[in-house]
Amino acid sequence: FDEIGDMTPRTQGTLLRVLESQSFERVGGSKPVRVDVRVIAATNRRLDELIAAGLFREDLFYRLAVISLHVPPLRERRGDIPLLAAHFLDGFCAHAALAPKQFTPEALAALSAHSWPGNVRELRNCVERLVMMVADSEIEVSDLGLAPRSAAGGGAPRRPAPATPSPSRLQATQDQPPDNSRR
Repeated sequence: FDEIGDMTPRTQGTLLRVLESQSFERVGGSKPVRVDVRVIAATNRRLDELIAAGLFREDLFYRLAVISLHVPPLRERRGDIPLLAAHFLDGFCAHAALAPKQFTPEALAALSAHSWPGNVRELRNCVERLVMMVADSEIEVSDLGLAPRSAAGGGAPRRPAPATPSPSRLQATQDQPPDNSRR
């Protein structure tokens, strides 16, 4: 579950019931379905504060908190940025059946210096946009679009791809499951 801290009280109760009974009943069904599951949940919210405010069930918290991991935000793990950017770049190029691309050292330095308020998801989206919009095999600082746009359009990619993605490519991108790697 992504953002478990945003779950409604009703959904929290339903999840707790399923975890405790190891079963659920399908909508319109009459027989319980047995399940044996492990739950991986994430949040960027302070669950202890939500519990104190009565917004998150303490019993569900203890049911889920078997193993807790704290993954700092990307801005606190700047050394991971070049590795993640290269990983996303390779994956998006392969998925789009494009020739491999690479970042210039200056572009990697600019990516590493950026604060990434949207965390890994923002970095992933940025790299996906670059794969589609930059026609050259090298991605430079001027392609990144991280600085505020000037009147001259300095933040826009310098070499747009010659053609827009096909509708099937756009559909394939929309059908991809969400990335949950920011935890």
